Amino acid sequence: EIPKLIQKIKEGYLVVYGKYLKKMHDKNENFLSAIFHKFIHYILDIPNEITISNFVIINHDVARNMTKIKSAYPFITALIARSTPLNKITNVEVKHDERKVGKSNYNFIKYLKTSLDLFINYSSLPLTVLGLIGFFLSIASIVYGLTIITRKIIDPGYGLMGWSSLMVAVSLMGGAIMMSLAIFGEYLRRIIAEV
Repeated sequence: EIPKLIQKIKEGYLVVYGKYLKKMHDKNENFLSAIFHKFIHYILDIPNEITISNFVIINHDVARNMTKIKSAYPFITALIARSTPLNKITNVEVKHDERKVGKSNYNFIKYLKTSLDLFINYSSLPLTVLGLIGFFLSIASIVYGLTIITRKIIDPGYGLMGWSSLMVAVSLMGGAIMMSLAIFGEYLRRIIAEV
């Protein structure tokens, strides 16, 4: 199947992934692999028409650029996506044979660990989620504070003395801190990306 990849890359592409006509893994591995690959596409913003696999041929210049990206957690597909224009990545259909010897080293725990590494190292989504939680927490605490003030005006005996105001203050400060961390993290991520 290797000549198929070579022939396709000669057409001017920089990366050619083998697209299996039918995967010959067991059902569990196919299921976990399918979910993992959807996650990869989402995190790395790779179009769905590009099928990712470990059977790949890479142009020498792309490989050299990949080695320049210094990371404690390298992930080949992410490095390819960061080093190659998406219109220069394609697929070619290849045959997938059953494993003759041994079994796959990938299981649920390994897929989960790799997904977390990918999620944390190649995505700003955790920072965005943290910022949104902080924002909504701050808004909710302001609304809660206004509600308490309104009820206190209507009924002077409402609530425990100091408890409500303390909860509003803690929630507001917690939300503000979470938003600040998200903004700081986003700045840091952009600085690292520039470097």
